[in-house]
Amino acid sequence: MSASESGKNIFTIDEVKDIVGGVDFIAALTGLVAGSLNSLYKSLIGLPEKFPSLEVLKLMHDAQSSLNLLLSIDACGPSERCKDVNEKFWNYHSALTVYYLECIILAMHSALSAFTGHYTVAYTELRSALESAVTGAVFDLLAVPQYRKSAKVLVGIRGFAYGDKKAPSFKELIEYLKEKYGEKRAERSSEILEAIDTELKDFNPKFSFIGLLKQLENWKIIDSETCEFIRGVYVVLSEYVHRVRPLSTETVMRLFLNKDLFPLEPIPERLGVFLRDFVEINGLLFYLFLKTLWQDIQDPTYTKCFETRRIGELAERVRELAKKGYEAWHRNLVEVEQLLKRSARA
Repeated sequence: MSASESGKNIFTIDEVKDIVGGVDFIAALTGLVAGSLNSLYKSLIGLPEKFPSLEVLKLMHDAQSSLNLLLSIDACGPSERCKDVNEKFWNYHSALTVYYLECIILAMHSALSAFTGHYTVAYTELRSALESAVTGAVFDLLAVPQYRKSAKVLVGIRGFAYGDKKAPSFKELIEYLKEKYGEKRAERSSEILEAIDTELKDFNPKFSFIGLLKQLENWKIIDSETCEFIRGVYVVLSEYVHRVRPLSTETVMRLFLNKDLFPLEPIPERLGVFLRDFVEINGLLFYLFLKTLWQDIQDPTYTKCFETRRIGELAERVRELAKKGYEAWHRNLVEVEQLLKRSARA
């Protein structure tokens, strides 16, 4: 029994040490946040001196536009005025929705990391967002029988081994889904995520972004040119994750530009590059989600419930970024214009 329990003292010496240590840690974090906000404020105010103000404002505008477009992906589905159809559509794509929200969170965190000078963290978060988009697309499509039957690349991805035991991977997942659903489509694709949680608790495939990407190509969700484009972007992002090149580390990046190591402030010379990459990668996320929805988008059941005006507004905003030379948004423009024509005909 401790002294505090016996009623003699409120706390023991050890308990007091723990409490003081906890308070000190909170105080240190609070001081770090306060100092960071002050540094961030000063550095942002000084950005126009480092950058031509119009240039940086244009890049920030593009970054905000790309994020807003990513948040507007629901315009590519049935309108809420068709309540039952809308609900059915998004239930079919509930696994994709889970990973879509993950991408939004990661993209926002990435921007915050960049503006506090953590560029390797920012790029790592963008890579995670790209991985989440591809993973979400794969899980979402596995709810559909035709994709389960032709998942050759996924079946070849093995699970991690723990001693003599091998973790279940996509092969075991697909077998489970075939047994449970047969030739039917899961009414909620998120049931796959629930199954992993409850039935395949040790599910742990050796993650292969390129493998999952190749499966999307094999399923004809994306074409070979787009597959290579995304692969190239992923390779560049991976340099920041693995830090195999000195210039991919925070330390060398800051020393090379004669910056202090620890203050949390954006490096103007890096910020412009990051913002352009941020816009492109948001475009790739949008593209992957849109192409995953595409088969259902073509179904007249849903086409008749499209809101043409909203899609038209979306197309105009996509066109704005496409005209500025962002390749991913040019690809999105082609798809959204097709969607707009389909909606107008319906």
